[in-house]
Amino acid sequence: VRMSGEGELYREFMRLKAKLEAEGLFDPDQKRALPEMPAHIGVITSPTGAALQDILNTLRRRYPLAEVTLAAAAVQGEEAPPALVKAIERLNRDRSVDVIILARGGGSLEDLWAFNDERVVRAVAASEIPIVTGVGHEVDFTLCDFAADLRAPTPTGAAVAAVPPQSDLQYELAGLWQRAEMALLTRMQGERAALDEAAQRMSWASPLRRVQMERQALDRLVERRERAAQQTLAFRRVHVQALEKRLAGVNPTAVLQR
Repeated sequence: VRMSGEGELYREFMRLKAKLEAEGLFDPDQKRALPEMPAHIGVITSPTGAALQDILNTLRRRYPLAEVTLAAAAVQGEEAPPALVKAIERLNRDRSVDVIILARGGGSLEDLWAFNDERVVRAVAASEIPIVTGVGHEVDFTLCDFAADLRAPTPTGAAVAAVPPQSDLQYELAGLWQRAEMALLTRMQGERAALDEAAQRMSWASPLRRVQMERQALDRLVERRERAAQQTLAFRRVHVQALEKRLAGVNPTAVLQR
């Protein structure tokens, strides 16, 4: 007696999980951090599935700045594993991709089995670009989830995890704008102070100021000359008056009058 159906698949799942885990493919230390603001997002999923529309709608609403590249691949059946591996390799060759979303909608263990294929799991672990998985529903776990850099419960959750919300970007942009304004204002104040200082230095060294200073010096000299002349004139007037008195005293006419 042996288990069949889902029981057989589950046993294979646990066997392969133990093997790949022993090789270090699921080591948490090997996982990379996702980029904070990805400019280019690669999506690996079926081009006709609802998962793609969920991802695109979420990215459009949450983070419309990013470019999205779809690497279409089958997500179920025998042709799915090699198609998924090729899609991962293709996006890794595109050096402009910042993060990859690997996703499909929910289904049974058999439906999701392509994401437990050893070839696909190894491709996810070997990817040079961080990968976010969103396979199935919250209760579904695949081996690709363990090998990925981040596991999300659904395709929509993978899109949410891969990008920041617009509100965070708007808040950060407002902060950057405020810091830029403060930096510009501070620089303008510094430049204005430097300009005032330079203007003051130029005014002190300008020919016009020198002329003004020489004119003031000349005015002071003229004023001193005028005061000296007035003092000399007053002194001589007193002297003349004294001489007049002396002459009046010996004037013959004054003697004859007496």
